[in-house]
Amino acid sequence: MTQPAAKSGKRLIIPWLFNVDSAVIRLKSVKASLAFLSLRPPPPDRLLIDIRRTPGFPRNTQDGSALLIFVLVLVLGAIGGFFAFAGSSSREVLRIATTSEALFQAREALIGFAITYRDLNPDQDFGYYLPCPDTDDDGLSNGESDKCGAPGKSTFGRLPWKTLGLPIIRDGTLECLWYAVSGVAKDADPKPHGMNWDTPGQFVVRDVVGSALAGGAPAETDTDKSAAHDRPLAVILAPHTTLASQTRSGENICGSFASSNYLEGFGAFETDITTLTIADARSASAALDPDAEKNNDRALWITTKDIFDRIKRRSDFKVEIDAMMNDLSNYLNALPPVSLPAASTGDKGIGAFIDVYRGTLSPRKAAFLDAWRDNLLYAGGPSGSFILNKSPASCRALLLFSGERVQRTAAPLTPQSRATVNDKNDPEMYLEGSNAVLFPLNENYTALSEYDPDDSGADIARCINGQAKASASFDKIAAFSFAGDAPITIATAENFGATTVSIAAGAGMKGGCFWNSDPIPFAGSILRAYYEFRFGYPDEFALGNPVPDRGYGFTFQIVKGDTGVPTICGENAALGAIKTGPGAQSILVETDIHHDETHSDPQENHTAILSDGDLGHAAGTLSNACNGSLSGCRHTPANAFEETPEPSRHNQRIEIFTGCDSTCASCTPASHASPGRNHAQIAVWSDCADCSDIVMSMNRVTDPPTIRLCREIPDPEMNSVHFGLTAGLRAGASPGFPPDQSVVFRNLRLRSE
Repeated sequence: MTQPAAKSGKRLIIPWLFNVDSAVIRLKSVKASLAFLSLRPPPPDRLLIDIRRTPGFPRNTQDGSALLIFVLVLVLGAIGGFFAFAGSSSREVLRIATTSEALFQAREALIGFAITYRDLNPDQDFGYYLPCPDTDDDGLSNGESDKCGAPGKSTFGRLPWKTLGLPIIRDGTLECLWYAVSGVAKDADPKPHGMNWDTPGQFVVRDVVGSALAGGAPAETDTDKSAAHDRPLAVILAPHTTLASQTRSGENICGSFASSNYLEGFGAFETDITTLTIADARSASAALDPDAEKNNDRALWITTKDIFDRIKRRSDFKVEIDAMMNDLSNYLNALPPVSLPAASTGDKGIGAFIDVYRGTLSPRKAAFLDAWRDNLLYAGGPSGSFILNKSPASCRALLLFSGERVQRTAAPLTPQSRATVNDKNDPEMYLEGSNAVLFPLNENYTALSEYDPDDSGADIARCINGQAKASASFDKIAAFSFAGDAPITIATAENFGATTVSIAAGAGMKGGCFWNSDPIPFAGSILRAYYEFRFGYPDEFALGNPVPDRGYGFTFQIVKGDTGVPTICGENAALGAIKTGPGAQSILVETDIHHDETHSDPQENHTAILSDGDLGHAAGTLSNACNGSLSGCRHTPANAFEETPEPSRHNQRIEIFTGCDSTCASCTPASHASPGRNHAQIAVWSDCADCSDIVMSMNRVTDPPTIRLCREIPDPEMNSVHFGLTAGLRAGASPGFPPDQSVVFRNLRLRSE
């Protein structure tokens, strides 16, 4: 039904015919420009004028049509005047917006190229390089020395859009983008040396009135030394419209390579630092300066921080930093204590041995060491005495890796700078907290034992004491013997990855196991071990969900060593552990993920310290507290090691002190087997932080263990031991057994001293 005109109001629809450069005008701009008309902003396709709501418009008069025409003339005249005034301005806004989008897209692609460089070039030495520019208009990077400049020298050309996997990118005036890259970061032959998160770029960017936009002043006049680290590694430039003095040809895809016809604020490229000048929309002074009309270049740039803010969170970056520290500390700890190098002076102590050590490495690891060498520090020597993280045991020397630059903690309290030779030899530019003041004195230091991407500025330290009585690791996997029915797989990642050993579900009765072939001194010693593990499949059985309970779990087991290295594994249901019978002839730490009532297992995943291959749990030995008060822990959540949807990586740290009294309140390993000194204190940490350094002992006060047990160690049965990792993971193909499970181990370290 048609409604009365008085209630509906009359509306006239006028098509929205105005189209500036075929671009949609943003409603906010239209709204602001038409505010003086008191009109609502129109939809993109039409203009609506509500006659009833127009102020002063009379109702129900025969003069309505005439008045409507009069209003329309006024409105259309005002709109026409607006576009005559705003048209050129709107076009410029759209051009700048298109340019900004093009620059951003190019910047992201270049950063992506750098952070994935090693993924795409696994056969090359370490590096996070940026591509050389395109110098022959084919869209490809030209990395040859005659096209990308001399080593260390910055170079310039067009953006290599094809190398970056992009379509050809143009700015808002349809000009191709230009690109300058620092010599310290370019993917050229030969490759640059040693790029890391402290590497300054080689550009300073200024606006047309000389205000610094990036990089501060050149180094020789730089009063704030930290500004050197803000110098861009690369700058992407958009030329924008042609100025009066420029001529741009239509040859090739992007025109000629005469940069002066495209870019204005462009001087000669220097070996060290090049200054670029651009018209920057963020600079109010530039917009008011008469010289602004002589430069309309726009730019975005990339700093080292832009690249490493993403690299430092990659999981493989952590692996590489930790591997470098592991390899170097293992090298030092394999030396006789009297042969430990004494720290040198003037170079953060590391120069005493680093070149000799470098000669033992593969080319790839040597290149990685070259990149991060400046971040390494060393203090002490054969007679040093350092305390690290309040450990009960002292260290003869300390190896440190400094994290990202932060605020200095020693006066003056300015940002750390590592740009000059003097900076690089100043420990206070590298170390944080009290470490910066204490180094290299024999004092108490605090640091992480491994890289943490959430605390990338923290110091990392390793305790150095020289050669132990015996040690073992996956790095020497040939020293292990393998047995059992379950398949065992050994793999080592190509790029700095640790060796991993996986045990899968087997079809037979036995689990899978591998035993260290060399006997390890035990009674009279301190034994420390660390390893990481990850189960292959999630399991919600422990949460009470109606799903099959995967089985079973694994153990770290030591058995007496006077009968030779074991050649068998235990039953699947026993997690592959060997039953040695009564007599305290073995110790094991079980990680059990299966609810087995015959063993008095709890519903939850649990860890426990057990003896002689017997997996039964005595009443009162399993606790929910997991604070070291008992020998067993019931974990929370109940499927702690079989998380859904994907199991996480976990770790365990084990320490066994022998030579203890009957309550393990006092332990003197060297006095083991003397009257009243035949017990061992066994402590296990699950999912501990900063616990991978097995040269020093954990502080049980600040870092209490998850579980703990004091037990007798008979002499001489366990003067030496063999250790192994065992797993029982019964295949689900057999009726009555749980579905398949698997477990992967990595970063195994064991030390007896």
